[in-house]
Amino acid sequence: MRKRSKYLTVEKKKVFICLPYKGETVSQKIEKRMKGAMKICFPAANQVTLYSTTCSISQSKLDKYPGDVTSNCVYKFTCICGSKYIGRTERRASIWLSEHILRNLRLKGSRYLQSAITRHLVDTGHFVEISKSFKILDIQRTVNLLRFVEASAIKRHRPNLCTQKESVVNLSLPW
Repeated sequence: MRKRSKYLTVEKKKVFICLPYKGETVSQKIEKRMKGAMKICFPAANQVTLYSTTCSISQSKLDKYPGDVTSNCVYKFTCICGSKYIGRTERRASIWLSEHILRNLRLKGSRYLQSAITRHLVDTGHFVEISKSFKILDIQRTVNLLRFVEASAIKRHRPNLCTQKESVVNLSLPW
């Protein structure tokens, strides 16, 4: 027959600790040391470790360069009627605007209306003032980050002129 313990046991309280994530091996070592110290100092506590990371998409200093010489950027077009479009370009914004918007508005025929912005301007007869209609939202160094920023901007702003593109990163984020 077993002897009963004289001491009553209670459930350990959960203590949440947030640590910066520094790679798998480093984080595991830190967590192990913290749990050891927690058992000695606070035996009635059960440590739950959470890891935080820094955002890899850095905020750019958008005033660093004029908008017309900026490349690798995500831009937003806003028409005078309120219609919006969000896109990205890896080329200088001035070259992209002159080739896709200005040239296509001068040419007639449906085969030149491949741009959603141009198609909207031709269909509605609206005029575009480039300095007011186009705004650079973000600048990134790599194409993958540029695609991600474009996809998140489309998800956030929900522009009505954007149609689903194959080149847009599919976001399955909780927000």
